[in-house]
Amino acid sequence: SDAGWYASRLGGKDAWLVDSQISQGYMPKVNMPDCIVNKQYNVQIPSGSTVFRPSYLSSNVLREQYEENGTVFGRVQLIFTNRGRVDLKDIEIDGLTIVSYDGQGIDEESGNWVVNLTVSPQLYQSSYLLKSYNYEGAAAVTTCSEPVEISFRTGLSMENWMSTPIYDSGYYYLLEDIDFDKLPSEAREKFLNEFSGTFDGDGHSLKNLSLAGAFFPSLKGADIENVRVEGLTLTGREDKQGFIGMASGGTTLNYIFLKNGTMPEIQHYGGALAGYITNSTVTNCGAVKVKQTASAEGSSITQGGLIGEANATPVKNSFVRELDSTNRKSGTQRGIGGLIGYASGLPTITSCYAEGSIATSYVNAGGIAGCTEGIISGCRSAVDIVSSAANTLCIRKQSNPR
Repeated sequence: SDAGWYASRLGGKDAWLVDSQISQGYMPKVNMPDCIVNKQYNVQIPSGSTVFRPSYLSSNVLREQYEENGTVFGRVQLIFTNRGRVDLKDIEIDGLTIVSYDGQGIDEESGNWVVNLTVSPQLYQSSYLLKSYNYEGAAAVTTCSEPVEISFRTGLSMENWMSTPIYDSGYYYLLEDIDFDKLPSEAREKFLNEFSGTFDGDGHSLKNLSLAGAFFPSLKGADIENVRVEGLTLTGREDKQGFIGMASGGTTLNYIFLKNGTMPEIQHYGGALAGYITNSTVTNCGAVKVKQTASAEGSSITQGGLIGEANATPVKNSFVRELDSTNRKSGTQRGIGGLIGYASGLPTITSCYAEGSIATSYVNAGGIAGCTEGIISGCRSAVDIVSSAANTLCIRKQSNPR
């Protein structure tokens, strides 16, 4: 009848038999002397019970990508809630091979269950998804689709550029400058499929790119960063022209610099960085010495020194210098701007500048944006605009002033 005795007895260390019971499908029971422990009934865990089912929480990187004997490895820690303290097994991570289980148990500081793994990539990506896992005493495998934050990346060089396969969600970085004048013509068409992975220039350059439409025709949820483009010539008549044709779905463009860009036949959307961007972000990007001409066969021209159209896409800390942009002969023009042709979907353009010249025979020409529905803040324009039409303003023509 002493409540304190019961509390100390049942709340003490090793007061309960847990692992042995759960592994046999029974609820934990009090750890008692051998002579009376079997007097307790074994109570089955109800079918489908989630009381003691381990549940995935997150992950930690224990060791970044490394190589041994020509094979690439990494070490990652998976974190679970695991009240039953049962060992996990049969873990599957999409795109990774589990090489070894390097220990599991309770983390004393957090109270969570941790599983340490050595893994090797099947695909080189910036993150992966936990697909399924099992545990002792489970009636069925637990399936899920949760992120595992470890990355593996593939280095690209002049030597392996042609032979390295490109996966849509892959993680690639440059080991050196890539000069396309020294590679076969098909080397320029490496990223033709929609790309949702990561491309890190690591401060290196892509040189002498002569393309019909775009190096990256379509990006969705991709990360492109830390790359220079020296010598970009777009000679085709694709709808969306630029180093990037179209970017969407949360794509991030950061620290991309272009020099010596030529776009002689813009049909619709044209910008040195990108033809059309929607629901993405652009920061710390720039272009120098860009020459653009709208095609006489083009219509609804949306032409910017950096971006043709930015829809619901904030643009920050970006610039264009030495711009020479012309639209004298096309059918119509939605916007021609020093930085952005048309800024739609209430974007913000912050801390940007443009320098150069624009010559047009149509409405909606501006030094920062030819036409904008959003807010321009802290920007500077030094663009000389020559136009034979009205609705021309050196900073912007705002279609929805507020």
